[in-house]
This record gives sequence, structure tokens and C-alpha cells, in this order.
Amino acid sequence: GHVKDRDELRKLPTAIQREVQRKAGEVIAEKAKKGRAIVDTHTLIQTKNGFLIGLPEWVVTAINPKTV
Repeated sequence: GHVKDRDELRKLPTAIQREVQRKAGEVIAEKAKKGRAIVDTHTLIQTKNGFLIGLPEWVVTAINPKTV
């Protein structure tokens, strides 16, 4: 992995953060096919380049939640 803990994620370059979000979205979507999944995340993540949305639209679309 790229980091040792969750706080280090926000210090990664934006492109890597988005790739991590994409992969996480894919994993969550696969798990949700087998049963209910609860996603607990931050609304915004402060990075050195500004704020990154915790659940961007393209991740939400991939997950396709029934309830938000």
C-alpha cells in the first residue's frame, strides 16, 4: 500500500487519492452485491491541494446505494 494509516491518505497526490477512491468504490460495490454494506466516510478530506470529496459522484454511482 501507499500508506500506513488513514490519515496519510490525505497527504498523497490527488491522482493517487482518486485512484484509491475508485478501487475502494469497486470493492464496496462487489461486497454490496452479496448483502448490505455500510459506508462510513468523511464528507470532505482536507489535503495539501484543498478539499477532496469523500464520496464523489462517480463512486456513489458505482456503489449504487439504496439509502443515503
